[in-house]
Amino acid sequence: MKNNFQEISYETFQNIVTSSANPSLLCGNGLSINFEPQLTLNSLGENLYKTHTHIVKFSDYKVVSPKMKPVLLPNYKATIKYLEQVIHNAEEFLDFFSDAVNFAKGITNPQVIEWITDNKFNTKLVMGFGPLDYVTDLIKQAESSDSAFKVNYEYWTILIYFALVLAQAPSNIYISPEANKFVKAVAIGAEQSLGIGSNNQPDYFSKTCENGMFTYLRLLLATNILLVGNGYHVEQMSKWDFFQRDVLKQFFALFNYVLTTNYDLLVEKITDGAVSHLHGCYTRQPQIVLGQSLGVFIDAVRYDLSSILIGDYFVAKSFYATTVHMAQKSSSNTKINFHQEVLKQIIEKEKSDTIVKYSLQGTTQGNGLTGGVLPVRFSM
Repeated sequence: MKNNFQEISYETFQNIVTSSANPSLLCGNGLSINFEPQLTLNSLGENLYKTHTHIVKFSDYKVVSPKMKPVLLPNYKATIKYLEQVIHNAEEFLDFFSDAVNFAKGITNPQVIEWITDNKFNTKLVMGFGPLDYVTDLIKQAESSDSAFKVNYEYWTILIYFALVLAQAPSNIYISPEANKFVKAVAIGAEQSLGIGSNNQPDYFSKTCENGMFTYLRLLLATNILLVGNGYHVEQMSKWDFFQRDVLKQFFALFNYVLTTNYDLLVEKITDGAVSHLHGCYTRQPQIVLGQSLGVFIDAVRYDLSSILIGDYFVAKSFYATTVHMAQKSSSNTKINFHQEVLKQIIEKEKSDTIVKYSLQGTTQGNGLTGGVLPVRFSM
């Protein structure tokens, strides 16, 4: 598909937006990174071990669902116990994730790929993208940067899925490496199961979400972004006073709906208005999502991470998010609207015909923003 983008003046852009029906604004990661440069992948990776030691001591994981508690809680506790046994310092933490990369390399064996494909474990999207593509990208990023910690956060959870899938592969196709600590952690985190599946076949997306490593990664990665990026107390972001926030507020006011894929409360603080978080957000209010409550204590204050969708598209952003939506029929679960529900409401019901993707980037002066420009793309 050919992209026919062209540069337009800010005045022309304003006219397009104001003449649109219920215009919407979607903010991406670039906005938060410009207010806090430490949110870059390199900086997040450098702080990951420190965050690991923090959540081992100060995470707060509760399961309130009577059906899920005997599965999810033991799986998580078994995972943490194992990680404490094999990780005692930053070097061993790096070794653990390097084992994850080595496992990913084993998946790309042509014979293994053929077995995965033949057994329909690599279901592809309409645009031709499948779970194995995440594995390929993960390996490329790790090799090009020479570090497991410079891999896109969204990729790690797909390795849990494939570790569970390949545990069932015939020995002539694949044998799980006994010395691989990541693979062993996944096996330990799968001791209990809800047994969801069909035709006597387990649902491996469900098994991934039940796994103790899935819960651990959600806590680890969400807490890391919170700690490094001041995701709740955004006024403490290092570039908070660098931009003219009053001009930004005027820009946001052009839109009837403001959406963000970020977890932090930056847009709320700038606009003093309502913001829809497509992938969840940080909060001090205790929440129960899919029968669970994920939190972390920072300076004796609990921050809730229960609504955070972090991980690959197939498991975290699709299967898990859909399951959460279905489970909201239970009164014990907190009502959370993720991307599917929000976009359906805005596009189908509110008839928004323009959605602007917005990211504040660069260091030049433009549109009244000290140190910033406003690159935008719009579709109608």
